[in-house]
Amino acid sequence: MKREYFKSIDKRFKYLGNIFKLGNKKIGINTIIFNMSDAKHCISKKLGLCQLKNVNDCYALLSEKLYSNVYEYRLRQKEYWLKANKEVILQDIIHLKHVRPFIKYLRINESGDINNLKDIQVLNYLANNLKQYGVLVYTYTARSDIFKDNNIVLSDNLVINGSGFMVHNNYSVSDSIPDNSLTCIGDCNKCNLCKTRLNRTIYCLPLNRRNTPIKLKTNMVNTKTLT
Repeated sequence: MKREYFKSIDKRFKYLGNIFKLGNKKIGINTIIFNMSDAKHCISKKLGLCQLKNVNDCYALLSEKLYSNVYEYRLRQKEYWLKANKEVILQDIIHLKHVRPFIKYLRINESGDINNLKDIQVLNYLANNLKQYGVLVYTYTARSDIFKDNNIVLSDNLVINGSGFMVHNNYSVSDSIPDNSLTCIGDCNKCNLCKTRLNRTIYCLPLNRRNTPIKLKTNMVNTKTLT
């Protein structure tokens, strides 16, 4: 009976591995990555809200063009997001946390974006319920239209980085980085800026300049010292 129980856990874990990605080299192995959509059909690109001067420079879009398996993976995630209810999604994430107890973060949307207010409600639900498991939820969005026109109450376990506008932070792609600014170093293992409500602008170089050296070796900020 015990052996069958562990077999069922392993089977479920393998299934979820086709839906949730357990980290990568850049973001870190302590993070679950999930996309509501693929980059090709990104709602913000369709609405003209992406802050990139050329939307074809989108890193997520480029990876889908280069690797067909990436595009197919994100389509599976999109289908899951649209079909699964919030209770199922929560239980699946909790299952992953039990199997990989070192998980600390749920990163929403390397590709795609928030589609509507319902998506935000689901994010709030997940964030509120994952707090007791020590999993913080964070994401990025270019949906300035949603946050501008609605008085949205957000979970205190959810950090939203506006893409070119302020929510909890403003993640701004810029050709030049101002002195003494908060700067993306391109390595989430050594940085917690986007995972912290700073009410500050975090600057990032565009994709074609990502090889420009960033002097900072770490961005693990003490939030108590930031004002």
